[in-house]
Amino acid sequence: MRARGFSLLEAMVTLVVLALVATLLMQSLAHVLSLRERLLRHERDARVQALHEQWFRDSVAAAVADLAGERPAFVGDATGMAFLSLDALRSGSAATVAWRVEEIDDRRKLVYVEGGEQWMLLGDGLRAGRFAYLDAGGHWHDAWPLEERPDEVLPRAVRLDIEEADGTRDWRAHVGAAPGLPPVLANRVRNFDGAF
Repeated sequence: MRARGFSLLEAMVTLVVLALVATLLMQSLAHVLSLRERLLRHERDARVQALHEQWFRDSVAAAVADLAGERPAFVGDATGMAFLSLDALRSGSAATVAWRVEEIDDRRKLVYVEGGEQWMLLGDGLRAGRFAYLDAGGHWHDAWPLEERPDEVLPRAVRLDIEEADGTRDWRAHVGAAPGLPPVLANRVRNFDGAF
């Protein structure tokens, strides 16, 4: 009578099957780790962009008019703007700040300037950035102040249209010290729904 057990062939087939299963599991694990890394990188980038956008909104919302007889309270064109903000990043209080889209090291970047220091944002993949300013009548303009309306010191809102490698979006901020927007416009600026 023969002893029961594995033949050499059965053992080799079992080892080959186990090796194939282990290989598939390792490849799946590597793929899952790669997806996890990409997801974490995307989440980090989205969080940084959200912080940059909130920074932009907070500084614009805190824009105020300068004292009478001083330089214009708010100056801007399609490439940038400068104004007195009560929520400046570095000082934490009132300071003149500027937001600009500049070409630096052959790359377009959004730049925040305060007190001679500058911080660069959106440097990866920023193709274009354009500022626009909302007047009391609900019309967007490429420059501020308006020659035809010298009594409007501050725009009602500011919009930054951003074109990046992965698409376009816009940042909108209501200027808090400006007289109120009509309710429909205020809701659109506040909700950032892109319906303008």
